[in-house]
Amino acid sequence: MTTLTLLISTLAIVTALSPLAGELHAQTPDTSVAGQRIKLVLAADTVQGHPRQMLFGRLERKTADSLGIDLGAGIPTLAVPRRTVDAIFVSRGVPTRKQSATGGAIGGAVVGAGIGLLLMLVTDANFLDLLGHVTFDAAAGAAVGALMPQESWRRVSK
Repeated sequence: MTTLTLLISTLAIVTALSPLAGELHAQTPDTSVAGQRIKLVLAADTVQGHPRQMLFGRLERKTADSLGIDLGAGIPTLAVPRRTVDAIFVSRGVPTRKQSATGGAIGGAVVGAGIGLLLMLVTDANFLDLLGHVTFDAAAGAAVGALMPQESWRRVSK
């Protein structure tokens, strides 16, 4: 394998995985408390014909064998057996538009740098082309991040 091929492969992998960097978090002990917003991922066989359903709501109570979830909209509290739950996530909240724009700009700049470096290696592109990709992708990432901040979740043990 040549050095150029190795460098291109490494840059392609880093570029492809960079958007996931903010999503990689370790599972932490269950520290959920009543009133917290949670997301439950149900086992595939819980709801017939529907693989892996998700429930979003506020935790009302938790016992050794079930979780009481308030789904809102006047629906009575739903008792979900723990054996039917594949994963539990606790909301970290929705970032401000500024925080989301900053994260989008950083992610966009990384993607732009990866694309620009790949183009520099395989074509006769120059540094200005690389700078153009970084600038454009950072601006696009910041705009998308500011317009659509996303709620983030922390996985906790079942």
